[in-house]
Parts: sequence; structure tokens; C-alpha cells
Amino acid sequence: MNRIFLASSLLALSLISCSFASRLLGMEQNSPPEIFQHDKPELPVNTQPFIEAGCSGENLYVMECAEDSPLYDLGCDFLSVDAVSGGLRPQYAVATCVRRDTSGEPPEPDLFQMTGCLMPLYQSVVVSVDGEIRLVNDAASFQGLFAPIESEEEALAYAQLVTGLNAIYGWEVADDSPNQYYVDRLEDTHVVQTDEGYIVSLFSDPEPLCGCATHTIYQRDVLVHLSGQVEIVNSTPLYDFEACID
Repeated sequence: MNRIFLASSLLALSLISCSFASRLLGMEQNSPPEIFQHDKPELPVNTQPFIEAGCSGENLYVMECAEDSPLYDLGCDFLSVDAVSGGLRPQYAVATCVRRDTSGEPPEPDLFQMTGCLMPLYQSVVVSVDGEIRLVNDAASFQGLFAPIESEEEALAYAQLVTGLNAIYGWEVADDSPNQYYVDRLEDTHVVQTDEGYIVSLFSDPEPLCGCATHTIYQRDVLVHLSGQVEIVNSTPLYDFEACID
């Protein structure tokens, strides 16, 4: 699912969750896991092509696009720029292109995916290459643009771009957390180089994303090959919570 919903989804959990329970009847709440933190990479992000194309805002990681801009014509009401995208090489400007459902179906719906709950959104990815801004939404196109993958920073940015999973830094767990944990440690996003490439630890949105249910957060370890091929090599449930997410 879409990483731009992670922060709002987690906020919604704290506001609207009214009861929590163990998934297994009779199982006592386990102890909160130990936290292992890593420094978030400080990577310069290129947003200038999007600014020149008519998208802007006080926060350059969320940029509204003017109705007369070429990005709006592509279907972008606003852009969401991820801070780790600065690790990509070549350092093309990359952003998530988001169209609100209230704006109607995007001009090229095949290049967008619908996500969200009661307020659905269409989303794709825009990349500025040599002065041309284009929509990209498939792994083969990303591979053609950015392979080979030759550093930990690039592997992190590339894995998140291709999978849509979330990089998370600064896990915090209260001693009295009502969540049902399935692991004894929570570790921030990090990258490990191997003989096969780079393994990047990323995280899912709540699954299922919407509705009143038991929701699960997973750690998903992504193997990024030098060639740009990507595969999920491990999927571990981290914790459950019960909530109504609208």
C-alpha cells in the first residue's frame, strides 16, 4: 500500500482506537520489544524541476500543483516527495503524484493506482529526466532509469520507490502499549550489503488498511540486486492492534 498514508494511519489509530485485544484467546499481552535505532540518512532531494513546473508549498515534501501546470495535466493535484529519494542515481527528481478522488479519474488511469479508505486517492510516480516529466509506475521502467544499484543509500531509495513500502526511523513503544507484539525487538530501517546485493528493511502500512478490524504491521526485507531486480525475501508480522480506520 501507499507509504504516504502511514503517518496519518498511525495518527488515526491513537485517536479512534477504543479497545485492543490479543489475537489469540487467553494469551496475555507480551512485553514491549527492545528498540534498535539507526540514523536516518541525510540526503539532498532534488525538487527544482517540480517547482519550475508549477508545484510548490511551504513544505517542499508536499507540493500543491497549480491547475495550469503540466503536472496537473498529468493528473497530479499534489506531489509527495520522500526524503530518502535523494539516494537515487542518477539524481533525477522523483515524487509520488497524487490525484484526489474529488478531482475525478486521472487522464491516464492505467498509470495510477487507487488507494485510501473513505477518501480514496489515485497515485503514480513522476520522474523528471532531462527536462521531461513523465509518469512511471512499473518496476521495469524504474530499473531502466536507475540500475545499476551501487550503494546502500541508492538501495534504500530504490527499494522504497519500487515496493511502495515505508522507511521508518525512531520507533517508540510505551511500556503499557496495548498492541500485541510478535517480536522481541523493533529495528529501524537499515541496509545490509550481501554477496547478492543489498537487503533493505522496510515496513508495511496497516494490513488491512481500512475498516474496523485487527490490523497488522509487517517488516518486509527487500533484496535489491545490482541489476535493479527486487524481491521480498522475508515478511515478519511485528504487531497487531485493533482499530477503526476510515
